[in-house]
Amino acid sequence: MACDAELDGDAVFCTHCGARQPGAGEKYRPPILQDTTPDPSQYPGTIEGEAAADVAAVVRTNTGYFLSRFRRNKKVGWNWAAFLFGPYYLFFRKMYKEGTAALAIRFAASLIVQGAYASQFAKLTDFMSTNYTALMQGKIQPDAALVEPLYPAVAIMMGVGLAIHLVIALFANRLYHRKVFTVLQTVDDRLQDGAIFRQAPMLPEQMRLTQDEMRRMYLSKMGGTSVFAPIMAFLILDMISGLLSSIL
Repeated sequence: MACDAELDGDAVFCTHCGARQPGAGEKYRPPILQDTTPDPSQYPGTIEGEAAADVAAVVRTNTGYFLSRFRRNKKVGWNWAAFLFGPYYLFFRKMYKEGTAALAIRFAASLIVQGAYASQFAKLTDFMSTNYTALMQGKIQPDAALVEPLYPAVAIMMGVGLAIHLVIALFANRLYHRKVFTVLQTVDDRLQDGAIFRQAPMLPEQMRLTQDEMRRMYLSKMGGTSVFAPIMAFLILDMISGLLSSIL
């Protein structure tokens, strides 16, 4: 306070100087809500019939960007993060089916190209395995006759990869729009069917949440992001690639 006077915690204005207390009149939000869900007062209005605060709860991070895109409701846009990280961005945003489909397309294209250039790949692989030590020491380099026939294969794979990243960048926001509103609709349908949220009975009164607050926490859990998912997707794809390479 400006006058350093001690005030009752419920007081809105100082009785000595008349200054307003910081945070006075604001609705109390338990710490668990502050850490997991956005403040509903920061997201007024609705988006396609859903409360903007509920949409923000599902998005959880970078909410300003996505809510503005959802309000525009464009089928095609541009997302730089999606362009840079491609399928792994979809996993990061918990769009597992879409991410798996994108990786499957890229992996299938890789298998087709490797099959079409199987003999050229085999010659280069044999040369590198036979001369591994000399190659690591820099004493020799692969002959151009072994490398140049593979240039078209590399160009095709780079083109396929770029095309996949472009498509994901153009449609990532639309796909995420569908993901977010599907989560909202699924939760609402379950609640309409009679489902309720329960909390531990031993919680003190000041920590108890309303059904709306618990719903918003659940939405936040269903949405948000996952750093673990893209890492697992990369490791699984690498493992499958290694297994197929040892078999074929």
